[in-house]
Amino acid sequence: MQKTTNENNRALDTSEIDSLIIVTSSYVYVPEDVLINSGVFVRDFARALTERGVRVTVVTQHRSAAVLVDPGIEVIAYPWSGMDRQPVELSFHRLSDYGHIWSLLHGGINALRGISVSDQKVRCLCMWAVPAGYMAMKALRGTGVPYDVWCLGSDIWHYGGKRFSRWLIKKILRNAQHLFADGYVLRDDVQSLSRRNCTFLASSRMLSGETEIVPRLVPGKPNLLFIGRWHPNKGVDLLPETMRFLKNMGVDAHLHLFGGGTLQEELKTLISKHGVENDITLHGYADSGVAVAYLKACDVLIIPSRIESIPIIFSDAVKCRIPVVATDVGDLGMLIREHQIGEVVRPNSPLMLAEGVQLVLKKDRSFFSQQALRVARRFDVRAAAMTYLQIIKTGA
Repeated sequence: MQKTTNENNRALDTSEIDSLIIVTSSYVYVPEDVLINSGVFVRDFARALTERGVRVTVVTQHRSAAVLVDPGIEVIAYPWSGMDRQPVELSFHRLSDYGHIWSLLHGGINALRGISVSDQKVRCLCMWAVPAGYMAMKALRGTGVPYDVWCLGSDIWHYGGKRFSRWLIKKILRNAQHLFADGYVLRDDVQSLSRRNCTFLASSRMLSGETEIVPRLVPGKPNLLFIGRWHPNKGVDLLPETMRFLKNMGVDAHLHLFGGGTLQEELKTLISKHGVENDITLHGYADSGVAVAYLKACDVLIIPSRIESIPIIFSDAVKCRIPVVATDVGDLGMLIREHQIGEVVRPNSPLMLAEGVQLVLKKDRSFFSQQALRVARRFDVRAAAMTYLQIIKTGA
């Protein structure tokens, strides 16, 4: 990063902020680009900051899609060898991915170093600890520009659990000025790992209250819903067997599966294996309008995750007032029990998921709807942006 002052190593006054650089591997390029919900959230968070008068520059990896233009947001999309691949799909266990990982990291570092910073009050927000935190730690060293880190569960629970990456995560967190996490359990784990204070900030997105999309529901049956990545962490592979258990219980329901990912072919195999081809519809990725339409129209949202903090789809659910059946991971169990907005079940159990759905279907949806309204106020992206700016201003 190039300084245009003569005092390259002086610390900037961070009591206020004029300009923010968001470095992230998750960003929405076009409205239809909803491969990762966190990418939608990052864009909405950036938009919420611009509403507060902050100039935002987003540094992210390039893909073939055209960059979405938002007033007040400059997007620097740096080239890398992975192109349309998602960084979350890369693994150190595959030698073929090493070149892509190197390209992703060094492309981001070079892009950050190429940004010219004048005397304006500027800082960097890393979304997330990996890979963005590593990029900022390397690129900003000696510039006097501070960086903050917003952690996701995968940062701490995956990379933080391995010897080398744990050491690296600690270094990234300890060199940051402020730490944030999108879950209460995650916040405590970040504090334990870093020996630093960490603030909870809810991740959510801006949902339109109205949509012209008419969901294709199956009439005469309870319609169930899953929206998310088709990845083992999300537990989507449990749902075909869950539907078989529901049939055995006498519950004739239909499941709408929105998303895509590494488990796509396995899902098709499992659907056939459990004989539920007529009980599950595989959809593509759900943009905001589709998500709202189905969340408002379906009877139950299922979140079968094996590892989770507070997924964005949960905040979508409480805003649309749909009851939730979720596994007892991260903060989901605590939030659902505390506010009585669904059922909590043991992780990794299709039978327990089926029993949870059965219990929810026996209750009137209006009961859950009233409870969800109270929770929704805690998950507002504009409130998160204001909290972030207040912490930066006060230094708390």
